[in-house]
Amino acid sequence: PRHLSVVTHFSHALLCSPSIVQLPIGVYVVDVQLRLQEANTAARPAFANVRPLIGRDFDEIMEILWGAEVGQMCADICRHTLATVQRYISPPFYEQRFDLGVEQAFDWEIQRIVLPDGSFGVVCYFHEITDRSLAAAALRASEERFRGLFENAPIGIAHIALDGRWLRVNDALCAITGYSRDELTGINFPDITHPEDLEANLTLVRRALDGALSSFTAEQRYLRRDGSTVWVNLSASLLRDAMGAPLNFIAAIEDVTARRATIEELGQQRHFVERLTAVMPGILYVYDLPAQRIVWLNEQVAAMLGYTTEEVFGMGPGFVTRVIHPEDLPRTVAHLEAVTHSASGEVRSIEFRCRHRDGGWRWFLNYDTAFAVHADGSPQQVVGTAIDVTERKRLEEQLQIYASRLEGRVVERTAALEARAAELARSNAELEQYAYVASHDLQEPLRMVTNFVQLLQHRYKGRLDHDADEFIGYAVEGSARMLSLIQGLLAYALERARPLQPQLVELAAVADLALQQLDARVIETSARIEIGNLPAIRMDHDQALQLFQNLLGNALMFRRPRESPRIV
Repeated sequence: PRHLSVVTHFSHALLCSPSIVQLPIGVYVVDVQLRLQEANTAARPAFANVRPLIGRDFDEIMEILWGAEVGQMCADICRHTLATVQRYISPPFYEQRFDLGVEQAFDWEIQRIVLPDGSFGVVCYFHEITDRSLAAAALRASEERFRGLFENAPIGIAHIALDGRWLRVNDALCAITGYSRDELTGINFPDITHPEDLEANLTLVRRALDGALSSFTAEQRYLRRDGSTVWVNLSASLLRDAMGAPLNFIAAIEDVTARRATIEELGQQRHFVERLTAVMPGILYVYDLPAQRIVWLNEQVAAMLGYTTEEVFGMGPGFVTRVIHPEDLPRTVAHLEAVTHSASGEVRSIEFRCRHRDGGWRWFLNYDTAFAVHADGSPQQVVGTAIDVTERKRLEEQLQIYASRLEGRVVERTAALEARAAELARSNAELEQYAYVASHDLQEPLRMVTNFVQLLQHRYKGRLDHDADEFIGYAVEGSARMLSLIQGLLAYALERARPLQPQLVELAAVADLALQQLDARVIETSARIEIGNLPAIRMDHDQALQLFQNLLGNALMFRRPRESPRIV
């Protein structure tokens, strides 16, 4: 008990008796004049700095020990007790010692007594509790810190009874579960544990109660107040008393729903990458530059080179020199060096030959880029893909052979065509020369024949029989046509010899000009000619005129007898 035993009659002999002298508590007596009369052994250290002690004014002693203000308070309490006979029991007294410069704490009480001379005095019992007060203060501070940690923790914290009741919960746990404090403390933890996770949770609790576990951790689901599910990471410890008996659980509960979603998403992405690498048509690999070895690759290496991934890893740095063709190895080494010095994200390619497990050589097209970098920014790993292009290389070689053969044939054919073109050019030149000469030389005799036939028709028409007139008409018409053909051949020869003069030609105007030159024949045949919208094109004007003359002339000449032609 904090309060000390009380006596109502005190004497000098009692104070000096062994039972009082050896008490572990301090006892001293003050008379009615407030002078200190006696102090037992346990009280002396408290007054060590007061000389003399016995017979000295009590208020003076208290002032020396505690200062004027506290000393005066103690003296006033003594006076009050003397006057009222009321026992005084102080609250824990914790003040700064004026004489020592340190803080000390005491439990003390005073009461009025009868001294041996029959006068009244007061007896004071006191006990230093500095260590206990400091420990209590430290405990209170610790409790305050724990309370602050408990209440302000970013994760849920709870005290859970052995029967599963929530004893104490913080705001973070309420936010996780959606329940208020009162609602949570009115239910048990199984009430909000997901049914699929409950048995595993109860098993851990039973093992802790049986002593097999002092603490446990589990990732499980809680059912929130709104019915939704939240994933939590539960870390619980079983508290026991000094005798080892279980008291309650303390649990830390963290909401890991977002983390679980992230892990699940990463798992899906990893599964996607694994499936992607499994179905890729090429070898996908990661090459470590410091170790000079492949540290990861997909299973396609077995299909393309005949090696398992374990065999490739087992070869270590020797894999590259073992499988790459000696003629291609220097280029490959230079390629890797270029990749290490390339810009971030730059992709470089190279083609080289690799030895298949069966001894044959296969061509591969590789694309490589820096994948991971050191702290100084230098590349650490290269990620690449290798595509088997052996069939493409074979086709390229065949195409090259075919192209070479074709090129030879083209050269031969070109030479033959050039010779043929030269022959045709010579023949055309001769033909043009002949046509010019023939047409020029034949005009005169043909003109003579035409003139005499026409003269014969003019003089003897109607004087001979009908057949003669008809035959003479045929001769006149035939000679005229022959003369026209010869003139046309001569014009053609002249046009061939004349250099072309391309210009923008209005075809409608050229057609009108051709009709003007054929006006007599148009009138003679009573022809109906319609010229629609014709474009302007770039060509030789004289050739355009000759073209329309020929077209219209042929249309006027080659018609049904005794019918007026219609030319559109």
